[in-house]
Amino acid sequence: METKQKSLLVLDFQNLWRTMGKKLPLAEVRNKIEAKQHAHVSMATIFLAQYFVAERGSVWERKLYEDAERFGFEVRVVPRPSVCQEMDFVDIAIMDYCRQKAPEIKSLIIGTGDGDFKPIFIDLRARGIEVSLAYYDMPSINLLRVASHHFQLKAGCMCQNRKRFLSGR
Repeated sequence: METKQKSLLVLDFQNLWRTMGKKLPLAEVRNKIEAKQHAHVSMATIFLAQYFVAERGSVWERKLYEDAERFGFEVRVVPRPSVCQEMDFVDIAIMDYCRQKAPEIKSLIIGTGDGDFKPIFIDLRARGIEVSLAYYDMPSINLLRVASHHFQLKAGCMCQNRKRFLSGR
């Protein structure tokens, strides 16, 4: 039987992007998370809604994909379902992905602040997976209570130059 050694990093892009003042330095986020976890992130994925990319224009979208590739992130664009759902459809896609990856991982780090993730935190912890919460500002108290670990990214992770966008340079 193979021992699970992988760490999965999942970013709820819109949630972090809004709380960071519409800037998300991917390299700094990944480096800070790896330093806090004292481990290398084996898999890193960014989730965002299809409408979010489409509204931003081609230059912004190109930069997002370039930076994601440069810093080892897979980008998953989630199409809006035809039927309206109570819970955010991107959150549902993230939870489904985490459940799918559960057999392969020993730890999960979710970058968000959204309380909708409480069920996946509880589910994965019951399976013996360490679940950490990485957030910028004002995370859900429910997530803080159910996470194995939690840490704020804000200190030392903000861009020095506010004009830098999505870049760790």
